[in-house]
Amino acid sequence: AEAGATALYFMDLSRSVEQMLVATKRVGWVDWSPDNAFLLYTVKDAGSREDLYYNYPNGSSEQNLTSSTDVSERAPRVDPGATTAAFERIDATGVPRIYIYQAIPVTTGDVVGASLPGTPYFVGSDAEPAWSPDATRLVFRRLTGIGNGGLGTWDILTIKADGTELQTIAT
Repeated sequence: AEAGATALYFMDLSRSVEQMLVATKRVGWVDWSPDNAFLLYTVKDAGSREDLYYNYPNGSSEQNLTSSTDVSERAPRVDPGATTAAFERIDATGVPRIYIYQAIPVTTGDVVGASLPGTPYFVGSDAEPAWSPDATRLVFRRLTGIGNGGLGTWDILTIKADGTELQTIAT
């Protein structure tokens, strides 16, 4: 990869095939579509902002899906039907919430406390969504405190994909 970049590779272990897909960007948070049709990942710009990108596994058809100037999109997860994605969206005020692609908010919690050092999270921030197997619910974590040796304390919550029925399942 180029200096400062994080390479994204496609690896087919059954055939011992490796191909560099992205060599000139700061790639992170990669997810593979359940139908094997595409990859969804984030690319960080020269600052701290991230956008969602789409690419075929052969490296073709790269697209910046969000191309936003005042927000960051992180931690994308493709739904089991490979029709949409959930992701973190950190708005211009610095508040991370869970969204469904393109820009449909699922969680609406407000930041209620201090920041967790070295992260983009504040107490009350929502992070790292994942889909239920039937794609009706999302599971995610919410920062509840900045202790725990700098790791923070987190609750695990679920919510229906339409933003209703928020439930805490672990504290």
